[in-house]
Amino acid sequence: MNRKRAANLSWELDPNRLRAAMVRRAERSTEVQCDLAFSAIPALFEHYVSRCEALFELAARPLSGQQRAQFRTLLSQALKTGFEASAHAKVLLRVRSDPSPAQTLSYELGVQTREISDVYATWLRVPDSPYFGAHPDAKVLHMARELQLPARVLDIGAGTGRNSLPLAELGLSVDAVELTAGFVAKLRDAALASELSVNAIEGDAFDPELALPSDAYALLVASEVASSHLRDSDDLREFFQFAADKLGRDGLLVCNVFIARADYSPDPLARQLSPSVLSTIFSEEDLERAQRDLPLALVSNESCSEYEKANLPSEAWPPTSWFEPWASGNNLFDLPGTGPCELRWLVYRRT
Repeated sequence: MNRKRAANLSWELDPNRLRAAMVRRAERSTEVQCDLAFSAIPALFEHYVSRCEALFELAARPLSGQQRAQFRTLLSQALKTGFEASAHAKVLLRVRSDPSPAQTLSYELGVQTREISDVYATWLRVPDSPYFGAHPDAKVLHMARELQLPARVLDIGAGTGRNSLPLAELGLSVDAVELTAGFVAKLRDAALASELSVNAIEGDAFDPELALPSDAYALLVASEVASSHLRDSDDLREFFQFAADKLGRDGLLVCNVFIARADYSPDPLARQLSPSVLSTIFSEEDLERAQRDLPLALVSNESCSEYEKANLPSEAWPPTSWFEPWASGNNLFDLPGTGPCELRWLVYRRT
């Protein structure tokens, strides 16, 4: 090197600047293999953008302005597609380093569609069985005892028969409809072993192909159905129409629903997120609109937790380890206290 060029060179000797330069170089060789799946909730779009950009930053590959705009467009589309497909859909972000010597990475955004039956199927493997508890709902049995025999009952979302079997023990003829094949198998085995009149039907109770009879039932039980299977006020309206069609005159509908407290109005995030955490939230106005002009008269509206705690045998409370916080709305609102909604028992009479 000639003297003139050497004299013009500026040597960096500051330890902090040298360290930062070496860290930048080391980070460029970071290898990434990451799959991130999150609920398809459009109202959380900006939150998800922030979290995903933090992931790219952690991988030392921050998105440029144009890349960021493209990512936002793709993420928005994936959230919309997933949300429209199912309350339990996930958006999957897959990030991979490109092969060496490249110092770039590639990503893919896709949608994983799951239905409620897929969620329930995983619960068959839960060691703390039965997942839904072993005792029937006190409210359901109380209303069933008001019926005169013989009487026919429709139990939708019957699970493994927590309510269906005790209803049959009262001398009632029970049609038990359940989506999850594993639950249906357990219910059939239990009914057969106990010689009880339970007709276990696999499928969606709202599917016309099941051909459930109209004007046939003295009692329709929908325990933890509206709270876990319905997504919005349109679904709630269809649910009440279904009940009005299946019940005979003076028949009873017993269901439990998450209802917002009077001083709380659910925002779009609450409405979008609540079905995915099996806690679909409705306002009192939603309830009123959903049953308007239908031949259903409200008989009672009570706190589910308070009623069950007061009327179940002491050894049966709480029915499961998760019931109390869930019924208090804590699946939706991760709070130390009670959230602005609760699960309530609703009883309607078919007029």
